[in-house]
Amino acid sequence: MAVVQPLYMLLMMGLRPNLATDINRDFAYGTFLSVQTAASILLVIISISIIAIVDVTLVGLAVPICVMKAVEMHSELCYGVLQRAGKLGLVARSLLIRAPVLLLCFGSVLYITNDAHTAFWAQTVVLILVQMLHDFPAVQDSGEEISLDMSKDQIFGLVRNTLHLGVGHFFASLQTNIPRFFVYSSIGVAALSYYTTVSFIQRASVGLFVTIEQAIGSQLSRLWIGGNRQQFFGGIRQALWVAVMISVGGLSLAYLIGEPFLGLVFGPEYTQAYTLLMWISAAIAVRLISSVVQAALIAQRNFRIFGIVQTASLITTIPFTVIGIHYYGLDGAGMAVLATTIFRTACFSAVLYRT
Repeated sequence: MAVVQPLYMLLMMGLRPNLATDINRDFAYGTFLSVQTAASILLVIISISIIAIVDVTLVGLAVPICVMKAVEMHSELCYGVLQRAGKLGLVARSLLIRAPVLLLCFGSVLYITNDAHTAFWAQTVVLILVQMLHDFPAVQDSGEEISLDMSKDQIFGLVRNTLHLGVGHFFASLQTNIPRFFVYSSIGVAALSYYTTVSFIQRASVGLFVTIEQAIGSQLSRLWIGGNRQQFFGGIRQALWVAVMISVGGLSLAYLIGEPFLGLVFGPEYTQAYTLLMWISAAIAVRLISSVVQAALIAQRNFRIFGIVQTASLITTIPFTVIGIHYYGLDGAGMAVLATTIFRTACFSAVLYRT
């Protein structure tokens, strides 16, 4: 997954939010589908090639995982269509079908066969069935035709239009992995274990960020394209207030129960990571606010800024992490995550303010 996930973020190219905010339909769904299909094939080929070079014994296990991520790419594209059509209920239904069935399927097959390779293939089959029996029919019901657009001009036009989003998401993914390298090399395996455990909470919160972007993205895009600037910024202010309240609530919860939670779920020794948890929780709170700002910029279809800001954030992650760990140890890694998140949020906010 360390190889597949960053490539997945890059090759997704931000097609889902691009499609969801393409209110004027500058590009047909078939064009998005063509680009996503090519990207999914590249994901499988490149990921397996890299894994084969690193450790050929992992290829057998990597193949179903790569295919599964390729199928997820197409599901995300379907969600973009449904999001633009205002059918978020169908997106929620698809996710509710997938999550428990995937977990049940993986656990059952692993228990019966004691073979992770077979269990991953079973998950892949489930994803394909949900895609074919739920997601694609929902897209067709929304008025889209499921067919590839072979127009080179349209395909290359879409790639140029959306590539900055993909690069931005790719660099954002790398930013979460860089601190691990420095924690391991500077402090050791035990510290890496603490950091990885706490940062799992950060990764789990991504679903909340996506939910906010889903809820407001298409609506904001319609307001912006329609020239309703007052309502556009009014909607942003309302969303920011909600994000701030959720952030304050989350930080308060982490402060009150964070230490016993770590001890109960992961073991008494993990209570040492309580301060790190608070720094990571603060970063999550800022990232939640940033998700509203980023949704507004996507609604304006200001995709270019994502590549620029995330590149700058990636560059600043390294000195922030090195300095933080040097002076404050493991807690410094959490401080670096917060500092990078604040820097990124400030940049995005400045761009939005200037509009």
